[in-house]
Formats: sequence, structure tokens, C-alpha cells
Amino acid sequence: QLVPQFAAQLLADTAEIQLRVMVRPGEELLQALVDDEVELIIFPEHHLPNSEDIEAQLLGTVRPACVVRSGHPLGQREVVTLDELSAFPWASSMEDGLPYPIVSKSRMVCDNYNILRDAVLASDLVTICSHGFIARELAEGILQEIHVSGLSMRATQIYVARLKGRVYSPLVLRALNII
Repeated sequence: QLVPQFAAQLLADTAEIQLRVMVRPGEELLQALVDDEVELIIFPEHHLPNSEDIEAQLLGTVRPACVVRSGHPLGQREVVTLDELSAFPWASSMEDGLPYPIVSKSRMVCDNYNILRDAVLASDLVTICSHGFIARELAEGILQEIHVSGLSMRATQIYVARLKGRVYSPLVLRALNII
């Protein structure tokens, strides 16, 4: 969600830089940080193992949205129950169980949110993703947010981490300002 607008602004305003974006599991990102392959990592809470080698700082929060394509049968209801939700296939980025009390007979797991969004647009899949990630599709009316009774969806905290004892370069400070 952050990278497209961030990269556009940073690269337009700054000459001769190298921006390396890695989308990987937390353990791999942590290893890249420890190995000095990257200067910082950004991650959602609970997606990075605890490590004495890093210090993390709260960057902000992301608000989740439960969404379906426009015209989806659940989109006609003001409030959806968990039982009604379980009758439809579920799309998730997580392999190891749903973080919500949802039971679904069919499921798609994909760690690429663009693919998940496109699959939801083309089917009866239901997913939870960042409200900001699908803001354009919501505004255009091609995706619709649904409200599910009994489904607690709190905002997710997003952190930035660096190796302990390190200071950010001027370019990283600028990047964090943009973000």
C-alpha cells in the first residue's frame, strides 16, 4: 500500500538513489536487516519475530476492511452474520488459519494483495485487507465494504525497524517523512 506513492514521490524528488523493495516473510526481512542488505524494514505488528538486535518504532496504523465485489450477494445486506459469511469462499494472505472467527469451506491463500484484490473482483470471494489499499476501488464502486456482526476488526499497527545502535541516513529520514 505504501510503496507506489512513496516511490513516486521519493524518486521524483531525489536524484541518484537506489530504492530496494523486498516483500518477504518477517524472518527473511529481519535477516536482510542484520546482513546490512537493507537499512530499515517496515512490518505489521506480530509479523516479525522478537529480536534483541533491532529496535522498532511505531509508524502508523492501517484500518482493515472486509470487502466483496460490487453485486456480490452479501453486498445487498446491511449487516452480515458469520454464518452467512461462511457460505462464501474466503481469500487470505495467511496460510496458518484465519485471524478471525470465520469458517469457510473454500479458501484461496496468496501473499500478493494485488492478486487477492483481482480475484475478489472476479468472483464471490470475500477478503479482509487494508482500507487504504482498496480505497480507489471502493470510491469507484467496484468493491464494496461489508459489515459483519461478531467480526472484530481493529486497526493494525505498522512499525519501522533498524539495527540497534544505528542511526538513519538522511535519505531514510526523508523517506520516513514521506511515508
